[in-house]
Amino acid sequence: MDLIQTVGLRTRPQQTRTCVIYNGGTGEIDHVHTVVTMEGTPVRDQREIEAEAMTLARQQGVKLTKPKTLSVNELPRFRPERRLKIDLAELKLIDVN
Repeated sequence: MDLIQTVGLRTRPQQTRTCVIYNGGTGEIDHVHTVVTMEGTPVRDQREIEAEAMTLARQQGVKLTKPKTLSVNELPRFRPERRLKIDLAELKLIDVN
């Protein structure tokens, strides 16, 4: 991971967790929430991250239908033409294109 420098402090990310909220009926992704925990700070529980993701999605006006969550280790590199969804049988991210 990259070294982050903020106001003269140098620290490294200790952990990155990503929670994907998706429609449990279609696999369409509604919201993605990533939490980066820096060295020296407490690691957050995955359930806490999922609850926070749901709260933030609703606060941002995302309409959640049959919401389910999935923890992913790494998101694929962003490309505007890429469309992702959840494979409901295998519970993993897949390209739709």
